[in-house]
Amino acid sequence: MIYRHTLLFLTMPKTAFLINCNIPKWEKMMNQIERTFQDIPHQIFLSEYAGHLPLLAIEAIQQGYNNLIVAGGDGSINELVNGVIDSQTIENTTDWDNLLKITLGIIPFGTGNDFVKSLQQNLSLSQLKSSILHHQRKNVDIGIAEFQNKENQTSQRYFINITDVGMGGIVAVELDKGLKFLPKSIRYKYHIAKTFLTYKKSEVKITAENYEYQGKVMNVIFANGKFFGNGLGIAPEAELEDGLVDLVILGDVSIIDYLSNLAQVTQCKKLNHPQVFYHKTKEIKVESSNNEDLPIDMDGEFIGYAPLKIINLSKRIYFYC
Repeated sequence: MIYRHTLLFLTMPKTAFLINCNIPKWEKMMNQIERTFQDIPHQIFLSEYAGHLPLLAIEAIQQGYNNLIVAGGDGSINELVNGVIDSQTIENTTDWDNLLKITLGIIPFGTGNDFVKSLQQNLSLSQLKSSILHHQRKNVDIGIAEFQNKENQTSQRYFINITDVGMGGIVAVELDKGLKFLPKSIRYKYHIAKTFLTYKKSEVKITAENYEYQGKVMNVIFANGKFFGNGLGIAPEAELEDGLVDLVILGDVSIIDYLSNLAQVTQCKKLNHPQVFYHKTKEIKVESSNNEDLPIDMDGEFIGYAPLKIINLSKRIYFYC
């Protein structure tokens, strides 16, 4: 479903807005976009089902749009990034130089909106418009993950914020399969509480350059951005432009210990705990030590299972800020 703006000014940026229609009040957001950007050539694309947004991103680029703005949460941003990269990929070869001619933007409109906190791009529509007109943007890293998908096939996918395994992966699985009649924000809180009470720590092996870990974990986080879980600053030293993945291991940490340190996490401070470990690297691999299923959460969505390999790709995509 597409709404066209008829005023085309060749000297102005041509901008596509991609709206996640599964989010409440999306029609109100669409009307606000139309009013704010009425003097800029634009087109609105409506994402109506899971997996639709990447296809719309490809369609927009094929129509000549080099500015793509998504109205949604971290999962929608992930779909946009993967769609844009797919548009520049032929026979498994990506034209990264051509990708840098495309700039993405975000209208935070989801459950968590964690990536924008690291990007420092929580802009109003008028501020976003100014950034587009003045070409204010930041070149950021992305991560690529190799894993086993839901059909147990080796797969690859890009992420922009955080990928994690352990308790976060279990929550993502529960969100993916249950209580779909409830708003996602309510389901998210319910499944976090449930997982806290029932989670049994996973046994994992982690390998990175000059670093190894083997043992029990509550959660293992591979961070490009600082925040996940609706504002939890789990990776305080993560930077979007440093060319590195921040590995954060919550090892054999009790629920009581985690909750007692939650204030530090909400303030985005490093945890001083003997079972919490930090490491920066370009490439990491994690796998189960006992052949248990190890589900993966990527940018707030369940994508598959470990073994999982993460590689940082430095400064591969532009975002308005």
